[in-house]
Amino acid sequence: MTSQPQAKVTPATVQPKAKILVSDDDMNVRLLTRQCLEAEGMTVVEAADGQQALEAFLRERPDLIFLDVEMPGLSGLEVCRRIRAMPQGENIPIMIVTGSDDRKSIDDGFEAGGMESSVCHRRPETEAGCRSRAAAASALVRDEARAWHP
Repeated sequence: MTSQPQAKVTPATVQPKAKILVSDDDMNVRLLTRQCLEAEGMTVVEAADGQQALEAFLRERPDLIFLDVEMPGLSGLEVCRRIRAMPQGENIPIMIVTGSDDRKSIDDGFEAGGMESSVCHRRPETEAGCRSRAAAASALVRDEARAWHP
């Protein structure tokens, strides 16, 4: 019996899972977003409010952040501003998620430091909303990986 040569695994050939921080005060949104992102091979860290989001950011060092605008305590916009003020938060992709489609809400997200703004016309706990978040996360993570590893 001859053995097949084993492929050598090097750090360059192993792709770590992208870690996504999902911050939303709606447990159902977090659960379904987690399921969709994990189905895409990502690791998910959850936060139920702005303070938890800041703590999770510092502890977990995610590759991408989803921030709901309207959360108890610190709003998603304030969390975004605070993360952007930290050296380790200057370049992390942050997607601001809002249910408002007025121009001011979207502008506020960009002014706070969000790189993307997503308006949820349908509740994200629907399958289509969940898939939309997962697709956006995949695209942002791929773009960031290309920027770091051309």
